[in-house]
Amino acid sequence: MPEDRKCLGVLQSSMQSQSRLSVTPNGSLQLHPGSRGKKRKSTGNENLERVKAKRKDGIFEDPVAKKQKTYTSVHVQTDSSSSSTKDADSIINMLTSDTPPPEYWEALAEKRREALEDALDENYKLHSENTNLKEEVSKLKEDNKLMEEMVNEAKQLALLLQPIVDEEEDETSEPETTE
Repeated sequence: MPEDRKCLGVLQSSMQSQSRLSVTPNGSLQLHPGSRGKKRKSTGNENLERVKAKRKDGIFEDPVAKKQKTYTSVHVQTDSSSSSTKDADSIINMLTSDTPPPEYWEALAEKRREALEDALDENYKLHSENTNLKEEVSKLKEDNKLMEEMVNEAKQLALLLQPIVDEEEDETSEPETTE
């Protein structure tokens, strides 16, 4: 390989005989075919070997395969309570029957009753909160009206006092100019 290329390290020693990936100076990857070395040794499993027996007439035959091990699955039964079995049976019955049994409608009505009760509780809380907020708003509006009245009175008082303050300022500034 030229010196301007960097070869990526080998991750598996068995992969050395295969092609190699290198980085070119501009940053792109380039694939270089590797040397073909020895073929792998047999794993010992005759079913996977590629060696074929040759007959006298030149025809290859597959070797006789050994019997493979067969594994049987073992089922384990767990201890389950009878109530869960009854519940499961009733659920399956409800789901598979053409017309739902009365227990289905009772359970559905109970869930709806609980949901309605929760909604009514939430509505009551929201109503009381809304009432409290309305009272607060009315109190704040009253306070605003009182503050506006006080501001108007302060403006009128300022208008009345402004000429008096101006006269006093004029009187105090005249002696300073004579001195």
